[in-house]
Amino acid sequence: MSPELRASLELLLNAITALGTLAAVWVALYLARSDRRETLKARASSRVMVSPGERLKDGNECVLLSITNLTHRPVTLTGIGWHIGYIRPQSFIQMPSENPWTSKLPVKLEYGESANYVFLQKDFFREFSKIARHVDTILPWLTRRYLRFVVSTSGSESNFSFMIDENLADLFISEAKKLKAQKKKK
Repeated sequence: MSPELRASLELLLNAITALGTLAAVWVALYLARSDRRETLKARASSRVMVSPGERLKDGNECVLLSITNLTHRPVTLTGIGWHIGYIRPQSFIQMPSENPWTSKLPVKLEYGESANYVFLQKDFFREFSKIARHVDTILPWLTRRYLRFVVSTSGSESNFSFMIDENLADLFISEAKKLKAQKKKK
């Protein structure tokens, strides 16, 4: 083998080794950082709660907020709330209701554990009247996109934001329309 070919092959092998080392360092840093990052799954939806022996039509209509920890270490939930609007967005804190189906705040969740917050719709939307003016009823398709359920944790600098189910978004918009129509009549 000629000395020029040998030098070219050594240079190529050194370059491949250097790229492999960089890739290994990048993967190690990514894995180390992802282990510290909190991961949550949440759902905000409208449900009907039925007691044993009760018919579906006799059940209570509820707003259900469910948050699950997907991080392989404990996560402490410190707050829940709403983010509403796209031109001048507003954030609101939701206080958990006092009922046996609702978790307390703050709550520590291990991997795979969930915290659930249940609000009777009539009570939920009675309190909703204070924030209804921030819900745009002119462009409901855009409003639906920017209605967010927000979760705060003690280990994250920023809040986690989740889209809400379409049926709950439609309830937000219809309740806002009702409240705005009532104010116009007065």
